[in-house]
Order: sequence, then structure tokens, then C-alpha cells
Amino acid sequence: MSKLALLEYGSNSLKVHFRSSLTGEYRTLKLSWRLGRDVYETGSLSDETVKQAILTVRDLLGMGFERQSMFAIATEGLRDAGNRADLLSQLEEKLALKVRVISGREEASLLAEGYLQVHGKIPAFLADIGGGSLQLVNISQEKTVLRDSLPLGAIRLHCLGEEEGKPWNRRFVEEFIETQFETACLMKTGEVQATGGTVKAAAKVIGKQTMGLGDLEALLQQTEKEGPPLDLKPSRREIFLPGLLVLTRLLRQTGATQAHYVDISVGRVFLQKMIEKLGSASSGPRKDVVLDQMRITNIRSRL
Repeated sequence: MSKLALLEYGSNSLKVHFRSSLTGEYRTLKLSWRLGRDVYETGSLSDETVKQAILTVRDLLGMGFERQSMFAIATEGLRDAGNRADLLSQLEEKLALKVRVISGREEASLLAEGYLQVHGKIPAFLADIGGGSLQLVNISQEKTVLRDSLPLGAIRLHCLGEEEGKPWNRRFVEEFIETQFETACLMKTGEVQATGGTVKAAAKVIGKQTMGLGDLEALLQQTEKEGPPLDLKPSRREIFLPGLLVLTRLLRQTGATQAHYVDISVGRVFLQKMIEKLGSASSGPRKDVVLDQMRITNIRSRL
């Protein structure tokens, strides 16, 4: 299968990244789960989500992955979970799986690394709309000059606008988005290079990777009137509107006329960097030491 596998515990999905031992290609298995809903509705992980995290590792072992070659990272949803220590300790005690919760700064840095690996267009303004947070990076001709993480994830905002027995409070959510952007490190740009589930879904619905502000505003109006597009998965339909509000507001705030969808995976980039650090020693104690010590804050220059 692969010598090394990375589990990425995100707000909306649990992803397994690995490199095929036959082809050398990086691949990803994606499983939906409720981590983000748990955290942003109640502040804590449910017993069901903790159980799923453990069963998933056992399922991977049954598929041929090796326990000693697995490691894991977690992003915004787990950063915000009040009982995250329970999940981390159970995974380590029951399955010997180390999990490192990466910072928002690291997440933004991984976004920039991923972009620079496959796209040569600079300067560039990058955005990743996740379930719990929005990562922003501005890359100039000389260096990275902006890196920010805002609490504007689609699941977080969906839960923020929920009121029992009442319609979703869009006005309150829009005011929250505006307040966050007022204090953010934003720069003017003509185009936003954007990734994340919301952006991928919008590109699918609109039918093109480069979406004008007019395209997105029309989609926003259509979603308000008719509801989220029916061809999206139920888990994406539920959080599509708040994610779209963030994307359109970001374009207006930066003066951008369009957003271009780019396929970037911070988990895959982290796995690549782990493989670089480990070399041929892809398992055993050294793996856990590298995982604990590695901090992705300096973006490798490819300019």
C-alpha cells in the first residue's frame, strides 16, 4: 500500500493521505463526519465522533495500512474542541496513533507551499475556506508578506446562525463576517486563488474554475431564493450558503473581480514534508519525534 499514511482530522471530513508504493502518486481517501457540527454546536466532540475516529484507524489497518507508519494532524475544528484531549489520548493509548493539532499559521503556510508546488503565477492572493476557519496568504514577488487565519469556516458560521424554532439568521452571520474582515490583514488584488469545499462546489455549479464576482453573486441570489443546488452532497448543501457569503465578501473586501479554484490539500503537503524529513526511515519512533518537532511556518522560496 504505502510506507507512510497521514490522517487529517478536519471539520467536515476525515482524510487519509498516502503515497502509492506502486506508482509513487499521492492519493486521498475522504470520509464525511460530524466533528465540526459537534464542536460548533456544543463546544465538544460527541462520543459518536470519537468512536468513528478510532474505528476508522482500525478499518485502515484492515485495508493493509501499517500502524507504525500512521500519523495524524488536526486543524481548526479540533483546535476549538473543549474535550480534544479525550480523543487525542484515546487514539494514542488504544492505537498508538500520535496526533498533532497544527496552528492556523501552519495551516496558512501549508496552503502557500501547496500553491507554489503546482502554480507559478505570482504575485498571488490565496484563500482556503474550511469548515472552521478561513486561511489567507498573500505572496509577493519577493516573499510572503501576509498570512492570516480567521474564524470564518462554513460549518462554524452555519451553527452561528442557527436559532431554535427560527429561520437561519443570515443578518447576524453577515455582521460577524464583516467584523472579522475589518481587522484582517487584507490587501487589494485582482484575483483570489481559492480552495476548500465551498469553492470547489461553487466551481462545479457554475461550471468553470475561474468565477467572476458577478457569477458568484448570481449564485448567491439563486441559493437564497431556491436553496442550495440539489446536485451537491447533503453535507455540503447544509453549509453552502455561509461559505458562499464568505467567498463573495472576500472578493468585495479585496477588490477582486474573480476567484479561481485551485486544488490544494494541506494534508498532502504535510505528508510530503514528513517524507522529506524522514527519508527512508518512514516508521517507528523517529516518525513521532519528527511529527512533534516539525513546525511549518517558513515557506520555502520558489519565487
